[in-house]
Amino acid sequence: MIILALQIVVFLVGTVGNVLVCIVASRKRNLKIVGNRFILNLAIADLGVLFISFPMWISKEFSISWPFGEFLCKTFQPFTDIFYGVGIGCITAIALHRYRMLVHCMKPQMSVQTAKRVLFFIWLLSFFIVVMPLFFVMELRKMPFTGIRVCEPLWPTKLAQQMYYTTITIFFYFAPLSIISLTYIRIRTKLKDSIRKHDSYRRSSFKAHETVSHKETASRITQNRRALRLLAPVVVVFAVCMAPFNFLHLIGSFIRIRGSIHTAIAFRFFVLLLVTNASANPIIYSVTNSDFRRDFKQLLRCNTDGCCTDTTEGLSLTTFRRSSSSFGRRSTKERQRGSLLIERRRSSSSSLKKSSKNSSEKLQAKTNDELAEGKPDKRVDG
Repeated sequence: MIILALQIVVFLVGTVGNVLVCIVASRKRNLKIVGNRFILNLAIADLGVLFISFPMWISKEFSISWPFGEFLCKTFQPFTDIFYGVGIGCITAIALHRYRMLVHCMKPQMSVQTAKRVLFFIWLLSFFIVVMPLFFVMELRKMPFTGIRVCEPLWPTKLAQQMYYTTITIFFYFAPLSIISLTYIRIRTKLKDSIRKHDSYRRSSFKAHETVSHKETASRITQNRRALRLLAPVVVVFAVCMAPFNFLHLIGSFIRIRGSIHTAIAFRFFVLLLVTNASANPIIYSVTNSDFRRDFKQLLRCNTDGCCTDTTEGLSLTTFRRSSSSFGRRSTKERQRGSLLIERRRSSSSSLKKSSKNSSEKLQAKTNDELAEGKPDKRVDG
């Protein structure tokens, strides 16, 4: 019962968080940002896991008889797994999109139309790999002793079952985890290098810079550090939450797992981890990202106060690109401007010294001429 209570709490938190993400990311202004489309589809997939896949897992936990007929068992039940594949595909696309923006910021970036094609490919690939094979093996069976009707795959051969779950584990766990981890490492290296360059540049040119330049540099450093905080939880949550369920299916296809109380508890815990993964993304974005927090607060405040203004701020994915792509161009201009200011001050200082020296020389020459002509010195007469 404790695990069930935790599952319900995580379900409620994930539902509220993903609904808020959908509302914020689906605004017209935010949909023009490529990263927000991936985040929106990720939230939709997470809601599908929470509202469709999660009840199916609960029915298996408590041995609840399949309430629908054989037709829905063969058609609807396989579709419940498509959200699993789409969510993982969106997380991978977000990682690659950020990698492109931050590591290769000077190259052409993904357009909104390309993002739509990528999302269509993710949904299509999830359908063909995850859903379509189940159409041919789903069966509605009645258990011999309890009489409970169960809708589950009935594989024709053991090899077919092994091939299916091996393919799922490779395409939807190991490959995405490798891509996310590699992109995270590259992005982390790039951001740390950017922070070090910005910090060194700010210290070396402190006297030559204006206050605005310092504020811009500090802002970019803050944005890069915030990006680092946002990437790590995504990788850790994905790796930890998705591993047990994938390995359970993979091992179960090769070794017969006997049903016991320990197996039932393990299955419930693995389901809890899956629900946690579907509920964690909005928490990660809202806690580690000030732009999401600002959009969430404005949305909640508008619902309370009845306002209807739209936010003008995009989600944080746009700030990362702006921070990295502008560093090379802006830092060069700022260095040139700083050097020009230093040269101007040096030339002004040298001109002032020359002018003062010339004035003193002229005054001394005039005094000598007056003394040579026999004019009395006013200071002596006084």
